[in-house]
Amino acid sequence: MPDQLTEAAVTAALQAAGLPVTPAAASALSAYYTAVTDTNRHINLTAITEPEDFLRKHYLDSLLCYRQELFAAAEKALDLGTGGGFPGIPLAALTPHICWTLLDATAKKLRFIEQTARSVGLENVRVLHARAEEAAKEPMQRECYDIVTSRAVARLAMLAEWALPFVRLGGTFIALKGPRGEEEWAAAERAVALLGGRLRERVTLPLPGTDESRTVFYIEKVAPTPKAYPRKPGIAAKKPL
Repeated sequence: MPDQLTEAAVTAALQAAGLPVTPAAASALSAYYTAVTDTNRHINLTAITEPEDFLRKHYLDSLLCYRQELFAAAEKALDLGTGGGFPGIPLAALTPHICWTLLDATAKKLRFIEQTARSVGLENVRVLHARAEEAAKEPMQRECYDIVTSRAVARLAMLAEWALPFVRLGGTFIALKGPRGEEEWAAAERAVALLGGRLRERVTLPLPGTDESRTVFYIEKVAPTPKAYPRKPGIAAKKPL
């Protein structure tokens, strides 16, 4: 029998972090942990499986970016490069009024997320199997999201090219980075401006229960992204803006 992450433990940790956890959210996140650790035997979703580590390094880490005033006003959000569902699933649990699209290029991970989100009661989650460079060119996806999030996907200059085309004018791109994330801004500033973004705020926060810190960038969409971006798959990595 694997270790469990109880609803009570989820509730206590999120409340201690000042997050608005409901019984439904705690139940969903507890059940999602169980599903991830069960499925992890067959699909590599995460190397972090111990309950307390999972709670801190997946759930609390994902939720460091939560701002009540920002998320309360949103209706549509995209999690870019969601992997095993982070930060999309924890954020979706706290924001049932938002329709979340979790995008990734790995189909088997998305099948797991889609089935599991439904089974744990997260009715506001859908998945999109695509590369960001291609999906962002589609009229139904381009510049239509209030919020776009991404965690541990790529360096900020590259990530901005993939993410900002999805953000509507006035919307926000939230990049969740590690302790050295602030160092990436100097290389990303030109790209962000070219793509229609403007840094609203960057904050460095402690990760609760650890001696680690994280940097979160809040980038506002202030102008349309030029139609040439994002470039074809692979180009951003080879020739960052």
